Amino acid sequence: MPKQKRPASSAVLTDKVTELILHDIQTGLLAPG
Repeated sequence: MPKQKRPASSAVLTDKVTELILHDIQTGLLAPG
């Protein structure tokens, strides 16, 4: 994913969202329900 194609703020936001999603998935797997 070329960084020059999108604004830095969008890239940071995407990283944060991805991090939250991954954390949510891990939490769900570790503690289902």
